[in-house]
Amino acid sequence: MYDASALHCSDFTTEAHAAHARLSASLCALRAARGVSEKLRRQWSHFEAELLTHLRAEEDLLLPTFGLFHHADAARVRSQHLAIRNLLVTIEQALAARQLDRQALASLQTQLDESGGFEERSLFPWAQQCLRPRQRGEFQQRTQRRASQHSRAKAPAR
Repeated sequence: MYDASALHCSDFTTEAHAAHARLSASLCALRAARGVSEKLRRQWSHFEAELLTHLRAEEDLLLPTFGLFHHADAARVRSQHLAIRNLLVTIEQALAARQLDRQALASLQTQLDESGGFEERSLFPWAQQCLRPRQRGEFQQRTQRRASQHSRAKAPAR
């Protein structure tokens, strides 16, 4: 499993890619579920919280400055984030009805892959090159905190 505590500000793009890979792997595990159970609902809750934290961190800490220099690319990221949030609502509504919306889960996987790939080609290299280490570190701290909370929540009680 990916160890968020090992992150350093020196290679922001690699670290951001690892965060995307972790989210993608979590979603793949959710998609493999056979049905709705309490365990699945807990896993979904953790996944959704980690994803929303990641999206908010990008929107609050990276996109405002990125958008000053790359307006169209920032608008595309915001649009992708909106599509992701809409899919989260659809999936959450299905789970509340004790249904697993496999089509929405597949669409979310596709959207995450497309959005993540675009960010890794545009937003993250820009952040690596143009943001101060303190700014990159703030983004990483925000996303790491949620990831480490997720890891602790998954660990069995002793």
